[in-house]
Parts: sequence; C-alpha cells; structure tokens
Amino acid sequence: MAAPTLGPSETIRILLLEDNPSDAELCIRRLQRAELKVEVDHVGTSRDFMDRARTQSYDIVLTDSQLPNW
Repeated sequence: MAAPTLGPSETIRILLLEDNPSDAELCIRRLQRAELKVEVDHVGTSRDFMDRARTQSYDIVLTDSQLPNW
C-alpha cells in the first residue's frame, strides 16, 4: 500500500522531539524557509512525545538523535 501524498496547498503536520529549544527553533525556521506549509508541535521530553503521539496524528516525526534518558 502506497503512502498518501500531500498536495501543494496541504499542511504537513510534524511532531518535533528536541530537548534544546534553540535547536528546535532552528529546525522550524529551516522548514519555513523551505517554503513548506507546516504545523509543528514541539516537545522536549519522552513523556510529552508519547502523550502527543498517542493523541494526535502526524505526517512526519523528527527527533534529536542524542536524547538523554530516552
């Protein structure tokens, strides 16, 4: 089964797990600079990540590759 595709006017919903607020802002700015229509939910802890992942629907999940206590 192929993944659904988004049209050019559709918003991409992103769950961003990043414990460093500065890095999260940089990531969000780069997505916006790429002229992507995005809605980003930023979380900084594994608990918040799991809560959002259970209750919301996302197109993409972006995570920090080095998270303490994960």
